[in-house]
Amino acid sequence: MITVSGICIYPIKSCRGVDIEFSTISPIGLQLDRRYVLVDDTGKFLSQRRLPKMCLIEMQLGMECLELSAPGVSPFTFPFQHPSGPGNEVNIWGGIGYGIDQGDEAARWFSSALGISCRLLDHDPDRPLKRHSSVLGKDIRLRFADGYPLLIISEASLADLNRRMSAPVAMNRFRPNIVVTGCDPYMEDVWEDICVRNLSLRGVKLCVRCSIPLVDQATGSMGKEPLSTLNGYRKLPPAPGHPIEGVVFGKYFTSSSIGRFRVGNEVKIV
Repeated sequence: MITVSGICIYPIKSCRGVDIEFSTISPIGLQLDRRYVLVDDTGKFLSQRRLPKMCLIEMQLGMECLELSAPGVSPFTFPFQHPSGPGNEVNIWGGIGYGIDQGDEAARWFSSALGISCRLLDHDPDRPLKRHSSVLGKDIRLRFADGYPLLIISEASLADLNRRMSAPVAMNRFRPNIVVTGCDPYMEDVWEDICVRNLSLRGVKLCVRCSIPLVDQATGSMGKEPLSTLNGYRKLPPAPGHPIEGVVFGKYFTSSSIGRFRVGNEVKIV
């Protein structure tokens, strides 16, 4: 039986993830996932591609807040109830969304933690990022995710990768939303429709990996693995639906409905 073995959200894009036991899925993604984004003084979004130490910004979920910590700065508690104000345009790989600035106190804390002047924006639910999916033949709505609302990876795929490497890597290198167990390696690649409880998820695209898996999420240091090993057996040439050459690991999914699920729920292949 295939089951959900892990759920992870990334409330602030490209900062450290938060492992949770249950969540709500909607067409826009998991609750709180990529709700916030950090931007520099030019309005460009920040990620671990440019600032690997973003992974050292750790957070815990409070009742109505994020409890943040990072090396070299005092802890900071940030309420979910955000200030109102005009929207700021954010370009995420060609998709345009809008975020609401979260004020000077948050900006000072993140600027000190990262060593770069930046500001925190909250997703504007009235003006979400929209991206056209050629696979689905329609626009999809996002908060500040790169391309699709959900990323699923199996434990078996990671185990197969680690068997090929001299030193294993953790699943958090790949920043999935849902981890599953009980299937063969890379079976998620071929799933088109799956069901978790009463939620129907549609597989839309293999995930072409950027440089972020090179970042050790515990230390912020970068190396050559695991992309060097993946390049030897998981390289995807350009093709219709996959215009970018690169290595693939994990698959993106979407949901057309809203519902709750938890670790331990069965995953059914439709």
